[in-house]
Amino acid sequence: MVVLFTHKEDLDGGSLDEYVANTDNLRLRSLVQKCGRRYCAFNNRASGDEQREQLAQLMAVIEGLQREHQGAFLTNELFFDAQRLQRGGGGAHGEGQRCYLAKVQLQVAKQKQGLKEAKRNWAFKTVFRLKAWIAVNYELCVCIVWCSLLFLLILLIILYQL
Repeated sequence: MVVLFTHKEDLDGGSLDEYVANTDNLRLRSLVQKCGRRYCAFNNRASGDEQREQLAQLMAVIEGLQREHQGAFLTNELFFDAQRLQRGGGGAHGEGQRCYLAKVQLQVAKQKQGLKEAKRNWAFKTVFRLKAWIAVNYELCVCIVWCSLLFLLILLIILYQL
């Protein structure tokens, strides 16, 4: 899912990222989180090049979502095939059912592969988020490292004296 905000002009030059991060609307923050922080905004008063730029930004978000899921979207094609089969358009000797089953199995295999890759990517994403957090909170990390080293030094001194 992608959240599309309208009335970007009401931000008065402020950042949409800041608005989303600092909003008091917990439901909005939850929705944005569920969508993987995929959102963009349209200025309702935009025209010409600005409209084309807004569309390009939305398409970039959608293409990123498509790359992220690697084609594992639910398709209406399988739904329409199932409806056709129910109405009796399956062809002779159950050929339609076999073809439909093969399509479903292929879709399930794609989704299983996507889940496996998502599990592998989970560790990478976690490390990436940790790295970003460390970069933002550098001073705190340095303080934690120094305190940890000091604690280990005190522990070694105590153990040495026993």
